Amino acid sequence: TKPLCSLVEEHPLWTQWLVDVKRIGLVQAGLLLGTWGKTAVLNNVAQVWSSSNLGVNADGTAQRRRTHGKVRPGYGPFVTACTLMRDCLLRARGAYFELKEVIQVKEMNRLADEGHARRRGMRLMSKIFLAHMWRYMRESHGLPVPALYPFAFLNHDPASYIEPLR
Repeated sequence: TKPLCSLVEEHPLWTQWLVDVKRIGLVQAGLLLGTWGKTAVLNNVAQVWSSSNLGVNADGTAQRRRTHGKVRPGYGPFVTACTLMRDCLLRARGAYFELKEVIQVKEMNRLADEGHARRRGMRLMSKIFLAHMWRYMRESHGLPVPALYPFAFLNHDPASYIEPLR
């Protein structure tokens, strides 16, 4: 792991942001960066979410693995790395965990099921983390970072954007 760690320490994503994210160490960052692949060149963050199994189907339901049908493409190392990243952020009880707790409380007001609200909080926490990571990866590759869909097309208040947490 020493060669991997030295590569991660030199990566701009590590030096600019991941070094400060609680519980994301060199090995976890190496796993994310190593499986990230061509995800940085995707045009929008929704494509990243889809490749990490956090997308939304055409009918508005959450993307998930189907047990009785075809296995969707993208179930590989990147999905595993995203799952491990989510677990690390939950165990860290840092800024992203606090964000999940806020989302969970909001969802509890809307939903009756506590387990459903908890899973929604974890899913949205993961999506926000990946959105931040996508932004830093685009910047580190010298690619433009387009405005996020809610702000560009749905006229959401830009003040509601959650800056990358540490």
